[in-house]
Amino acid sequence: MSNSQLDFTPVRNEYRLKDLPDALFNPQARRPTPFVGILKYNRKEITEASMLGRLVSSWSSVTPIEWVDSGQTNLNPETNFIIEVIRSASPLKGGALVQIAKPAEGVPTLSITYHTPQELTAAINGLINPTYVQQLDTGSAIFPTTISAPTWAQFKKIDTLADLGIQDFRLNHAEKNLFLDFPAVWQPTDILQGQIALRIQSGLLQGSNITAWIDGGLAGSMKTADLASDPVNRQFNIFAKEISNTTNFSLKLENSVIANSQCLPNAHGSLWVDTAKSTVKLPHKLKNGVAALSMTLATKPTIAIDDQSGALNIAIILGQVAKNMLLTQAPMPVNLVRFSPTSPQAVNVRVNKEIYQQQVLMHQNIIYAPAAANGFIVSYNNNRFDVITDSENGAQTFMHLWGKIQHKIPNNVTKMLVSENGNIYVLQKLIVGNQKAPLVQQSSFFLLVVIISAIMIIVIFLWYWLRRNNEKTDTN
Repeated sequence: MSNSQLDFTPVRNEYRLKDLPDALFNPQARRPTPFVGILKYNRKEITEASMLGRLVSSWSSVTPIEWVDSGQTNLNPETNFIIEVIRSASPLKGGALVQIAKPAEGVPTLSITYHTPQELTAAINGLINPTYVQQLDTGSAIFPTTISAPTWAQFKKIDTLADLGIQDFRLNHAEKNLFLDFPAVWQPTDILQGQIALRIQSGLLQGSNITAWIDGGLAGSMKTADLASDPVNRQFNIFAKEISNTTNFSLKLENSVIANSQCLPNAHGSLWVDTAKSTVKLPHKLKNGVAALSMTLATKPTIAIDDQSGALNIAIILGQVAKNMLLTQAPMPVNLVRFSPTSPQAVNVRVNKEIYQQQVLMHQNIIYAPAAANGFIVSYNNNRFDVITDSENGAQTFMHLWGKIQHKIPNNVTKMLVSENGNIYVLQKLIVGNQKAPLVQQSSFFLLVVIISAIMIIVIFLWYWLRRNNEKTDTN
C-alpha cells in the first residue's frame, strides 16, 4: 500500500490557514510527477528569500516538490500552488497580512504582505508554529510582531526501529522485509546489532521459529514452539555478519508457524513486533568532506546565496535534506544571507556559469566539458562548503538529485561533480592518515637509543674513574 499511487483532483470549498500545507498540496499523496510550487518574491531582498526558505523547509512531502522562483522559466507546464511575498510601501496596521485563497481561474495561493523585515519574520514564525497556526480558522489573518519563534528541531536519536519510522506490525506465517535507513553522514565502524522485541502467541508446536536476516546474512533466530503463555513479551538478539560501507540495511524477518486445530485462533497473527522496544545500534563516526554538508547545516542552518535565479531552490533542498536526515519534525531555523566572496559562510550557493566552467576546466582529465552542462559541483575546503551550478537547469538538477545521492557520496571526497543524468565524478579526495607518523616513531626510537648510550658511557666513565682512585689509594 505504501507504494500505491492515486490519481485524483482535490476539491476544497474553503481555504483556511490552519490547513497549511494541506491547503496547497497533499503531503501524503504519492504521484508519479512532482508537485510544482511557484515562489514569487523580490530576489534582491535577501530577507524575503530567507523567510521563504524557512517556511518551505519546515514542510515535508512524500512526493517531491519542484520549486520555481521569480523570473525562472517553469519547465513543468503544471503549477499546483503559489507562494508570494509582497512588500507594502505603506505601514500596515497590526502586522503582516497573510491570506490563502484560490482564484476562479488559478491555483491555491498563499500571500504574505509585510512592511518591515520584523513583520515578515513574525509572520513566518507564526506559520511554522503548529500551536499558533492551528488557531487560525480563517483564510486571512494579521500576524503581530510579538509572535515568538517556535520550538526548533533537535537532533533525533536513533535507538529503536520506531525511530527509523517503522510502526508495529503483525507477522503471520510469512516474512517481512524492512528497510533500515540510517543517516548518510555516518560511516559505520562496527557491525549493526540490536534486539527484536516480540509478543508471541503460546501453543505453537515443535518447529515454529522466527529468523532474522540482515543484508542476506543470518542475523539471529528464536524458537517459538512450546512457549508458556506468560510472559508474552520476548526478545532475541540480531547481529550483522560484517561491517557495512553504507548506512542502508535490509532486515528480513521470517516466521515459521506449526500449529494444530486446537491452537486458537488457528495461530493467525501468532507474532507481533514492538518497534518501540526493538533496539538497533550502529557504531559509527561522522564522514569527512562533501558528505558532511548536511551535518554542518543541521548544526548551523545558515546558507549564503547569490541573487541569481535557482539559488534559493538549491538552498531549500539543502535545508530539507539535512532536516529529514538528522532532525526531529519541528521546524528548522533556516537563515539565508547574501553571498560575499570576502566573507563566505560555512555553506555557500552560487548560480554562475563562468565560475562553473572554470571549475570544470580545472579537471579536464576527468570531466568532458560538454557533458558537465546542467550539472553541479560540491566542494569542501577550509571548513567551507560550496555548491556551484551553471544555470536554472543546473539548479533543477540539484533539486532532483541531491536527496537521492546522499548514500552514494564516498567518504573523504572534498570535491565532486554530479552530471545531469546523476553520475558522480570524484574530482578531489582527502588524504587520510598521517604519513609522517613512522618518521616520528623512528626519531623517538633514535633519541631513546642516544639517551641510553649516553647513560651507559657516563656509568662506564664513573666506574673507570672510581677504579683509578681506588688503585691510587692502594698504592699509597
